[in-house]
Amino acid sequence: MKTKLIFAAAFTILMPLTAHAKKNPADLTVNLIGPDNVNVNDGFSMQAIAATEKRVRGVKVKLLYPSNITTTQYSPICYPISGGLECNIGTMSRNSQYTISAEFTAPASAGSTSITAMGTIRGPEADQGNNTSVKTITVLDPTPPPATAITLNLPQNLEFTACWTDPYDGVPGSLNDCQVPASTQQMTLNADGSATTSDPNNDVYWSQSTDETTLTLEGYDPQGVLVVRYTGNGVSTTCFEGTGEFYQAVAEAAWQGCKN
Repeated sequence: MKTKLIFAAAFTILMPLTAHAKKNPADLTVNLIGPDNVNVNDGFSMQAIAATEKRVRGVKVKLLYPSNITTTQYSPICYPISGGLECNIGTMSRNSQYTISAEFTAPASAGSTSITAMGTIRGPEADQGNNTSVKTITVLDPTPPPATAITLNLPQNLEFTACWTDPYDGVPGSLNDCQVPASTQQMTLNADGSATTSDPNNDVYWSQSTDETTLTLEGYDPQGVLVVRYTGNGVSTTCFEGTGEFYQAVAEAAWQGCKN
């Protein structure tokens, strides 16, 4: 008798599951670089720097700015759009950066303004929060304010403060620019055009413009030679401020004279 042996075998084959991890998406960063301060109507430069550690495609950067800023020149990959410029960088390789340059003209009035750079790529991105960079710029008006008229009640006492400096170290525009301590003395402006000071070696005379906004002080040596001239404008109802020139040496001054 033949015996039929039937073997039932069950095999469980465990196949390792290979984890196909999803690649980390690329990350574009955009930084906008430019001046903190500009004068009204002056030209200035801005650079938008796009950077990536991974290869990215379809990179675009927009430069957005208000209508009181005008563009005079920009990178050839850029073209005007409503509210600014759009710049088509395209594909960027790994660990690369691209700099977009643009020239602007500041607004015609003082204040604060800003320029924004916004970057985008084709496909998903790890962090879109670093795609935008904003640069705030303070627009300054260097034009000095109009001088203030100051009425002198003669004889008028004046507290006079001045500092002298070598012009090779920079000509002081005000007392704040002085590189040496300022000195103060009392003087009196007399009705005859003379000024009484603590300096016995020089004769000092004063004059004022007809609109009372400008005061000039001149010092002469005993031989009648002009030694120094101070000229200043009214900066308040009581104080003149200005600069001075010494004629017998290379020196410049900043000064202030206030009624007291």
